[in-house]
Amino acid sequence: MKVALDTNCFIDVNNPNSSTYSSLSKIFELANKGKIELYISRHTLDELSKKPDRAYALAKTITILSYWPVGSWDDLVGTWKDLTGTWDDIGRNNLIKEEIKNLAKSGTSIRDQGAYIDSLHSKIEFFITSDKKMAKSNPAKRLYERFGLKVITPKEVCDKFFNYV
Repeated sequence: MKVALDTNCFIDVNNPNSSTYSSLSKIFELANKGKIELYISRHTLDELSKKPDRAYALAKTITILSYWPVGSWDDLVGTWKDLTGTWDDIGRNNLIKEEIKNLAKSGTSIRDQGAYIDSLHSKIEFFITSDKKMAKSNPAKRLYERFGLKVITPKEVCDKFFNYV
């Protein structure tokens, strides 16, 4: 199973007081055993780099997804060599970004939208986040129905696939 982790996953797995700590610990344990494959978007990595701590150090150990440009020039992360796609893809990705913003709850960030787009283009099976703007049942359902990429919480992953927590 290929899953992409959102920013909050890296923060919460390093915080034993987090409500998702036990689920995320199990997800990382299963990844270490080779049961699932973890991926991270450059958007997520960039967001975590703003505060170089244990969450960022952990994130740097995860396989990085192909980086598809989205947003304005100022929204781009990474370097030229990191980019996948063309300038035409930016236009198409910006349309997808607007759809994500409309299908999820308002307030989803460009980083969350970009991470979802990178996951979508990389054929990831699940986008794991505890961000309620995307993971609540209605936004998650609308995103899945439109794009075929399921947004799921860490606890849902464990409950559905690993009978844990």
